[in-house]
Amino acid sequence: MNLAEFSVKRPVTTIMFYVTIFVLSIVALSKLAIDLLPEITFPALTISTMYEGASPQEVELKITKVIEAQVSITPNLKEMQSVSKENGSIITLVFDWGTNLDGAANDVRDRLDFVKRFLPEGADKPQLLKFDTNQMPIAFITANAVESYPKLKDILEDRIVEPLKRIPGIGNIFIRSPLERQINIEVDKFKLQSRGLTISDITNSFRMNNTTMPAGTMKIASKEYLLRVPGEFENVEEISNIPIGNYKGQVIYLRDVANISDSYRETTEYIRANRKKAAMMIVQKKSGANTVKVGEAVKEKLKELKSKLPPDIELRILMDSSEDIREMINNLRDTVIIGGILVIFVTFFFLTSWLSSIVILITIPTSLIIAFLFLYVMGYTINVMSISALSLAIGMVVDNAIVVLENIVRHIQVLKEDRKDAAIHGTNEVGLAIAASTFTTVIVFIPLIFTKGIAGIMFKQLGTIISLTLLVSLLVALTLSPLMASGFIKTRKNEGVFADINKNFFNWIHKKYNSILVYALGHRWKMVGIFFAILIGSLALIPVLGTEFFAEEDVGTVIVQVDMPTGTNVDTTDKVVEQIEDIFDENVPEKIQILSRSGQPSGRFGGFSGQKETSSTGFIWGMLVGKEKRKRGVKEVAEMLRSKIKKIPGIYKFNVTSSDPMQQRMFGSDKPIAIEISGLDFEQLDLISKNIQNILENTKGVRDVSISREKANPEYIINIDRKKASALGVPIETIANTINLSFAGKTATVYRESGHEYDIFVRLQSKDRESMGDIEGIEVRSINGNKIPIKNFVDIKSSLGPVDIERKDQVRIVKVLANTSGERSLGKITTELKEKVSKIPLTRDVSIEFGGSIKEQREAFADLLLAFALGLFLTYMVMAAQFESFKDPFVIMFSVPFGIVGVIWALLITGQTFNVSSFIGLIMLIGIVVNNAIVFLDYTIQQRNKGVNVYNALIESGSIRLRPIMMTSITTVFGMLPLALSRGKGSESWTPLAVTVIGGLMVSMFVTLIIIPVIYSLFEEKRKKKHENI
Repeated sequence: MNLAEFSVKRPVTTIMFYVTIFVLSIVALSKLAIDLLPEITFPALTISTMYEGASPQEVELKITKVIEAQVSITPNLKEMQSVSKENGSIITLVFDWGTNLDGAANDVRDRLDFVKRFLPEGADKPQLLKFDTNQMPIAFITANAVESYPKLKDILEDRIVEPLKRIPGIGNIFIRSPLERQINIEVDKFKLQSRGLTISDITNSFRMNNTTMPAGTMKIASKEYLLRVPGEFENVEEISNIPIGNYKGQVIYLRDVANISDSYRETTEYIRANRKKAAMMIVQKKSGANTVKVGEAVKEKLKELKSKLPPDIELRILMDSSEDIREMINNLRDTVIIGGILVIFVTFFFLTSWLSSIVILITIPTSLIIAFLFLYVMGYTINVMSISALSLAIGMVVDNAIVVLENIVRHIQVLKEDRKDAAIHGTNEVGLAIAASTFTTVIVFIPLIFTKGIAGIMFKQLGTIISLTLLVSLLVALTLSPLMASGFIKTRKNEGVFADINKNFFNWIHKKYNSILVYALGHRWKMVGIFFAILIGSLALIPVLGTEFFAEEDVGTVIVQVDMPTGTNVDTTDKVVEQIEDIFDENVPEKIQILSRSGQPSGRFGGFSGQKETSSTGFIWGMLVGKEKRKRGVKEVAEMLRSKIKKIPGIYKFNVTSSDPMQQRMFGSDKPIAIEISGLDFEQLDLISKNIQNILENTKGVRDVSISREKANPEYIINIDRKKASALGVPIETIANTINLSFAGKTATVYRESGHEYDIFVRLQSKDRESMGDIEGIEVRSINGNKIPIKNFVDIKSSLGPVDIERKDQVRIVKVLANTSGERSLGKITTELKEKVSKIPLTRDVSIEFGGSIKEQREAFADLLLAFALGLFLTYMVMAAQFESFKDPFVIMFSVPFGIVGVIWALLITGQTFNVSSFIGLIMLIGIVVNNAIVFLDYTIQQRNKGVNVYNALIESGSIRLRPIMMTSITTVFGMLPLALSRGKGSESWTPLAVTVIGGLMVSMFVTLIIIPVIYSLFEEKRKKKHENI
């Protein structure tokens, strides 16, 4: 008993099976988390090491090189990049995709534990970080204040952050505030030295006078008491009274040599939200938490907490990823709904019967809802890729049911069979064909397992969901469709006016097609020549198509990065940032919010969202209204801003981008164009990088060209005479630490109050840190306890040093970076650049490599090309197994190149580029376009087996299979049409995929109906002649 017979004869069992699965799927749907993207763990680890006060050269020599030497031998390490900058080192380890990152992290952590003993005193412990999409902030919350601004950070921490952290799903919340309370100890060098003390004596005294220690236990009678000596400061006044030394028999207190103030950290950055001074909270969720639910909970909680804040504090959600996710998911949901409605109308148009339409359309909700059960079982989330998969599948899930129902109706109305017998026989007759067509559609996704990188991870989920949904639709077509058809389908005597019109229309279509097919079979070589001329002419247009990695989305964000000349202080930088804010106010009416930031947080390095931060850098982040409410695209806004900003005097360089900075890093790099020059001699690298910069600036479609190695940073080099220092008994480390403490300063300890910790920061007062003479006047203590001025054994010279030193695989590199304007594709720009750059003469030790999105695109396209080739091979294998023939599948495979013709013209007409999404659509197309040919030739072969000649078998197949082929193709096209025409947020990502499939499928439908019969007849004729000659 086969599936169709079982379903028709056991209707209750079949219905109960589907009801059970349906209920389980509804429960699974209610438990699925909602997120923007599939959970992605990049095979990369970052090692960050703070070394306050150190120059980039010092960091490279003492931190970066030392760590690189140890971690470079980690197994599966693909690439190692580092940046040595003022105050610290960042090393990024990129591993092969598929590497167990937890194991790699443990390996690296062991190596860091070993290497930390070789790092200089003053360097922090290296921090190992792992990035995945769950670490991306789900919200940025800004807080403006006037009277409350000095205490804003503490207020936010107590009244906002702590309550928000208690929300289920919240991972962490960071506060970014330019104004942070700090106890400043400003040491008077004259007073200190006149009392025979050094600045190190002060930091040592803090260590001994601000501590709570256990003092053991005491037994009294039958009880045992713990002894504890509380010794932490209870108020700020106590700090001034700590003893720091003895001079001529008199105790010296801190107040005698320093000014103690309960103040703030030195201003090193400015943050404004909508032109007002602000602090910012960065919200992260826990791994696996539902982003939308967490985002909603945060917003609800903020409404409640606002009433507990001082009246002058204004909270505003600057970025809310839950809103973006909801908007994107809703857009995709709408495409699914609209696609489903279009499929319903197309089905009714072909069948002219609501009962017949219901038999087919029940496949849609059944297949889609069961897909959510698979999502839950596999641990997937509802995200852009999973909903895109359902939107793509909605037109295909009815194909099998259409073929089955068409054949059942033929058995009832033409062969006059009983409904139950017709349901069983009609299903069995096409069962093998629809199974094969489904398997060919599904099997093309298997090669995606060989696709690495971000493209592989994202599209594997899409392929998995489409495959499972189609397999469910096959099961429904073989079981539920014949069951419903056996009860609903009837022979109608009076079909109605619409049915008559429909019938006459399709009779006309059938006659036209029949005459075309007869002509084609009568002029076979002429038709082959015409079709292959079209094929070759279309393939010649491929170079006209632009290529890129991923289509750039209009996310409604414009980010301006401005770089002032190296060494510019934060106040000067901020004045320029304010001018750019003015440009936004005057020229961007589409803006809804602006966040600006100048400088860098005190005592830190790194970047906001991975951006570079120094006293000479500033950022302006403009959020625009939705693109449906704008007349201008975000690229147009960015181009306008460029034209205005370049007129501001004093700017060293600037960059305007219209992409989310975190997604840029996910899908390529900071900028799409990145050319890396590696070598040993920085002077030579500088010359080559400037040459490449000139090439880029004169290339059409390139914007915001910059060199990563910036102008030299002014610095003093303090050379120590080792012999003199040794003779006087002064260790080199003591000299360096004392200078660092005097000028950079150091957190000696912390002061605790009301649950908060505040740094107690020690360094010389500002008037003792103004000239080279102030350095020479510092005194250090020798191992004998004597005080010695460092001028006795140091030589100070002014110099220039690089701001950042970049390395790749332990070799210094310089990068030339650029954005694209959108007027030319990345592929065309890359082709031109490679030709020009190849002409630059290089020495043996210098190499040039294209990185960024160019490299990612090259690697992704190579993997996808392999997947395409394997898809062709596997599709042929499945068909060969079905037809038990090598020839018939070969004939069917002619559908694929002609499908590519449709892809080329569809992309050209719609102005889409060929990118990763288009490539995935092309791979999908392999399995889809052959389905019509399978259905056509399957019936042809059945007729041939009955003794019908080739010509009549093809004509009969055209007559019988025209309607289901048209119906399956058009329902698939209309199901994907809303996806192709969508203009909502995020549509740029999935539109190329839908356009590719639609274009290829429409052309392949005509090819299947005309050229496939022609080619089949030619092969059969050749086979017949071969047999006659034997």
